[in-house]
Amino acid sequence: MNKNIGKRLTTMAGAGVVIGTFLPWLSQATPSGIEELYGFESDGIITGILGIVVLMIGLRKQINIEKRYSITSGYLSTLISLIALSDIFLEDFLFPDTRFVTSSVGLGIYFTLTTGVLGILGGFMKTPSPADNSKS
Repeated sequence: MNKNIGKRLTTMAGAGVVIGTFLPWLSQATPSGIEELYGFESDGIITGILGIVVLMIGLRKQINIEKRYSITSGYLSTLISLIALSDIFLEDFLFPDTRFVTSSVGLGIYFTLTTGVLGILGGFMKTPSPADNSKS
């Protein structure tokens, strides 16, 4: 049984970031109803593209034994997480006219942030040696 957790985390993180792109990132209650800003309508398009790259890295078959799984996917996941964090803290920038309305951060941005952190963990984990794989 292959115990390469880094590969699995990287693959799940890439898929999760792509899914998070299509979820609502911000919601705004206005007198005329609720407006939602989805990830693909703002910075989420950048995280979605980066998520596809992380997913492709996670799906590759060649693995270097006893090395970090993919430092590239770790750095890309760090960038994804920073974009999600900046959108959480810059909510007023995305919805500038909030005098008479209430806005809140949506599920998609938290989902993207969480899966970005998973990608960081998966990218920087070491791959197990063949001896470690044969023990179970």
